[in-house]
Amino acid sequence: MISRRLVSMAAALVLFSLTVYFMGPLTRSLVDSFWLGPGVTETIGLLPWADADKSSIVQHEAMALPDILPVFGSSELRSGHGFAPGVVFMDKPTGFATFYMGGAWFQCLPHLIELAGQKDLTNRKLVVLLPTDWFFNGLSAPNFARNFSPLDVYQMLFSPGLPAPLRQAVVKRILQYSQVADKDRVLDLFLKSYINGNGDWQTDLVHLALWPVARLDFASLQLQDCLVTIKDIRKVNPKIIAGNSRAGLVIHQIPWSDLRSRAIQQGKSAITNNYGVDNGFLPKVVTPETMDSQRKTQMDKSPEYQDLTLLLRVLKAKGARPLFIILPFNGPYRDFTGLPVSQRQEHYRRLRQLISHYGYPFVDLSSQEYQPYYFNDTIHLSGRAWVDIDEILDDFYHNQLVLVNHVPTFISAAPGPNVDKSPAVPETPQPYEKPRPVPPPSPNGRPQTGPPHGGVNNPTEASRKVKV
Repeated sequence: MISRRLVSMAAALVLFSLTVYFMGPLTRSLVDSFWLGPGVTETIGLLPWADADKSSIVQHEAMALPDILPVFGSSELRSGHGFAPGVVFMDKPTGFATFYMGGAWFQCLPHLIELAGQKDLTNRKLVVLLPTDWFFNGLSAPNFARNFSPLDVYQMLFSPGLPAPLRQAVVKRILQYSQVADKDRVLDLFLKSYINGNGDWQTDLVHLALWPVARLDFASLQLQDCLVTIKDIRKVNPKIIAGNSRAGLVIHQIPWSDLRSRAIQQGKSAITNNYGVDNGFLPKVVTPETMDSQRKTQMDKSPEYQDLTLLLRVLKAKGARPLFIILPFNGPYRDFTGLPVSQRQEHYRRLRQLISHYGYPFVDLSSQEYQPYYFNDTIHLSGRAWVDIDEILDDFYHNQLVLVNHVPTFISAAPGPNVDKSPAVPETPQPYEKPRPVPPPSPNGRPQTGPPHGGVNNPTEASRKVKV
């Protein structure tokens, strides 16, 4: 009798252990069979993060579908009105849809954690936007807590193919935030045991003892993720799903010139001031407090550059094919706040150097600092900027992106800071306006608005042309 009980208990324990261990594949298979029909993933990908949690199951599905181009970013993904990628590529007009990865307060760290937990990114195309505001002070503790996902961290820890030193480097960075313990105490203990095990038998024993507890915690999070996925699917519009699921789509060329003209007209109606922001934002951002407020800013101390390095290492280890897009500062507004031109140019140079070191292509939009109607506010892109990025995404997906010194051939040079870009200054002058500084002249005597050769500091690269 006792032996039969022991056998039954052992069998139950084995069955329970297998269920826990394979919870991820089980839940993913369940959702895929009953809820993730054609067009559903593409439609969820269009929703801002505030409107959908975008479960891990859906994100992994998006990374696996060949007709989806993931776009990693933050709050700028909610800007652009009718010219954002989610609108332009809805119904896959050129054969693919975009999928927003991220939202407000996302930065390099949550993105690299999510990417590190992917099973296979070999030759996977994706796009990473690099907004300037990420690099002022790095990822704050409150913003880390807002988007921290214990499930993503567990998937990173148990992900195959991630080198142990890189995994430990990511764990150490995560543990710099005390909010981990607030979110998941088991995960916090497991992470600490993960990096403290240096061959000492006691710490190794703690790690081994925590492993099954962590696995159980991981399984419970995967089950919750399954329920979140079902909740997300119920939010989406069936008509949009039908449009994204149509087979045999007729591929057509997007009229980029017309789209760009419409975006410029939209900008002209919204911006009639010298600061490059929509008129409605002016009283909030152009104030005595913001004037010269960034004159002593030291961006070189930002930890975001180290997080970007970790992101690049994760992408390299996973074999992905990313395209980075370096977004510009709002030149007129940053002149008002006193952010030195030298600081801005050093930021661009550092990004170019980091990305080039890992051999990845990038689009450098730093020359667009003074492009009229390029921003909605102090940091978020306007429709005009999004049309440029939309065309970049389309060309990148179809292997047709041609870059000359890291700038697409269809993007024109912007006017310099000494050129009046306002079509019509309001009759009542806006307060606190100050002259915009002009950088020192270049050797040919003309004002120099940025690095020579379209954003490349090395003169030997003046005629470099590549197809991505």
